[in-house]
Amino acid sequence: MSVNPETISNLIDRLPRELSVLMVVISDAWGGLEQTALNDAKLLQASGIDVLLLARSDSPVYKHCRKEADGIRLVEHNTPLRRVLDFRLFRTIRRIVNERNVTIVHLHQSSLLQTVVPALTGLSKVSLVLSRHILNDHSKRDPYHSLIYRRVDYILMLSQAMRRNVATTFPVKEKKLRIVNLGINLKAFQPEITDKTIMRKEWQISEKSFLIGVVGRLDPAKRQDLVVKAIAQLKEKIAHLHLVVVGAESPGLNGTYISSLQETVRELDLSENVSIVGAETRIPEVMASLNLFIMPSKEEAFGLVALEAMAMGVPTLLSKAGSAAELARGGRAELFRPGDAFDLSRKIRNLYRNTEYRTKMAGKALAYVHSNFSVEQRLFNTLDIYARCSRRRHA
Repeated sequence: MSVNPETISNLIDRLPRELSVLMVVISDAWGGLEQTALNDAKLLQASGIDVLLLARSDSPVYKHCRKEADGIRLVEHNTPLRRVLDFRLFRTIRRIVNERNVTIVHLHQSSLLQTVVPALTGLSKVSLVLSRHILNDHSKRDPYHSLIYRRVDYILMLSQAMRRNVATTFPVKEKKLRIVNLGINLKAFQPEITDKTIMRKEWQISEKSFLIGVVGRLDPAKRQDLVVKAIAQLKEKIAHLHLVVVGAESPGLNGTYISSLQETVRELDLSENVSIVGAETRIPEVMASLNLFIMPSKEEAFGLVALEAMAMGVPTLLSKAGSAAELARGGRAELFRPGDAFDLSRKIRNLYRNTEYRTKMAGKALAYVHSNFSVEQRLFNTLDIYARCSRRRHA
């Protein structure tokens, strides 16, 4: 259905006035999960929904929330988490729910269920929603997980591939599974008016360069090293070829992966062809500077950065893993075999040679994102889930 401010307002009017959401994000990273959770909290708060965010006080999500969303009430939880039942988090959740009259607890990490579910014992009017951001690689269809997941009202996923994954590996009924697409702030992603030169100037990369970008957390699972190896195969075949790697290293790696990437660049004699530039908040400008965006992850549930590239009309090349096939369907993007630098280099070369095809592909992707991934659509779908939760718990 078409979503506009009026349809959202009408839905909000049907929500219980006492609706209060506790968003729980106990993470030290700043990736798609954390950014999506904070964006959701900001959307809800801006729509007049009472939102609390439980996070570590030294985490990126907490710091970004303090800087960007004054209206969201922050709650700190700074003690290390235990693997099974964490009694400190148990007490914190239960205290907040009772003191702040929370009606919906929304988790973004399934590992917290083993603490949150017991914490909600006896609180039958409080709904529990879980958002999944990663694919599951083992079965949870056992008595223990069946007991835990029985308390969950809905599981929200980002794609059909994730829905199939959850349906086959989790002990939940189909009626509890809902797809809620990611949301892009399309007002910020406007390729027609975004400066395409500002980032190249800052990075000191020539306007003549065929610039390829990889954006996201620097992590072995994200396979930035694969793109570096593909560039090594192409530097003599594509004039003015350059790769920019944008992102901060995952917490806990302590510089090891960045050092490894830099060493690979030196060993392959790519110092003039590869720039590793660190994290960047000006994502529209980053994407606008690129001729080609690559998402090389060996397993990506649904890449927010790929959608952001598409929203800027940038041709996109994706590792054929997770939900990539859904993004690429209908000629919206190209796919390559996961972990295969030779196949990746071949696809890059083909796209470089075919400017007309790249332009058509980017146009299809841009239209797809505008039709399916607006923040308004995501907000409406999330509020609809909350409305269903309220009806179910207060029937």
